[in-house]
Amino acid sequence: MHNRGAGIKGFILGVISTLLLTSATVAYAANSAKIEVYFENLRYMFDGVEKKPTGTKGFIYEGTTYVPLRFVSEALGKEITWDNEAKEIWVGQKPPQAVKLTALPAIGQDEAAGALAINNWSTGGHNTAAEKIFTINGKTYSDGIGLYLHDLPYPPYIRTGGNAVYNLSGKYTRLTGLIGAGKSSVSGAAEGTLTIIGDGKELLSITGISASVSPKKVDVDLTGVQELKINFISDREGVINMILADPKLVAADPATVKAPPAKAPPAKAPSDVYIVTRNRKAEYVAIRNNSLKNTIDLKGWSVVSSDGKETYTFKNSFTLGPDCYVFLTSGNEGAKGITTDFEAYSRTLIWSAKELWKDQSEDNAQLYDASGTLVSEYK
Repeated sequence: MHNRGAGIKGFILGVISTLLLTSATVAYAANSAKIEVYFENLRYMFDGVEKKPTGTKGFIYEGTTYVPLRFVSEALGKEITWDNEAKEIWVGQKPPQAVKLTALPAIGQDEAAGALAINNWSTGGHNTAAEKIFTINGKTYSDGIGLYLHDLPYPPYIRTGGNAVYNLSGKYTRLTGLIGAGKSSVSGAAEGTLTIIGDGKELLSITGISASVSPKKVDVDLTGVQELKINFISDREGVINMILADPKLVAADPATVKAPPAKAPPAKAPSDVYIVTRNRKAEYVAIRNNSLKNTIDLKGWSVVSSDGKETYTFKNSFTLGPDCYVFLTSGNEGAKGITTDFEAYSRTLIWSAKELWKDQSEDNAQLYDASGTLVSEYK
């Protein structure tokens, strides 16, 4: 005669085991065996409500009661899926899929144009890395992005660093990785800064990157971001071989991905003059004329720190030629009163001896034309 108590005990264990599976995976065994089981007319009660399976019944084997996994998971409102490639059963939601950032095409800008190293230093442009495999503090990485930055920026005096730009189309929710620097075969005491920019807004900035310190964690929310820009820059106190190691994107649920909103036609043509970057650590704002043929006179234009309300106004005629830059400095460099003029291609002007940007994380840099119209904003 079958022991009814053992059956009830087995039923409870079976249900508990099934509940535990809602947050784990079960792999099918490579080998199978023939077993003898006892089928029972079991009643399945869920929070006091009886639910009946439409297919396979539960059975007893060696004193333990087993119940149909799909029936229990669906009765509990959990989705169940079968991964044939991995030979896995998933109960509940599968974790988001991670995608290597290096699997996506990148556009290199400024110092990164034609110079981005992908997965090792043998790719990309010139560098002084002591090891051709990406290496940070003795640990090697087979996946990542590298950029070498010289002690003098190139093109001369263009201090915006280098950008790796990716079109994400809102398909990812997070970027993770490690940022560090590899040892240099020549003197390399420079410190780097990594800035993550999503759709023109600064999302994360990590400073103090050098070959003498451990890599720093990168973890930033990218929900809804269409364009991702990763900026590498250094303090130019020597050379540096910066490495973003193991960069991974977490894929968004396809059901939540929205098409980018349609852009309304601008009331007037967008300005060719815009703010390229604002460097909090070095205290400067970079402005560029993106036109390849038109010279712009900035007389009457102004740059404003939105939170601090400090304003720099171009009071006199100041012409910015095609594809040329002007840098407005503050803080220590502003206090030194040093201006530069590299063949009118890149000029430096003094804004203030005060630190305008370091302690105001929400302070945006805004550019207004002579009519008082906001033409560019760096967030």
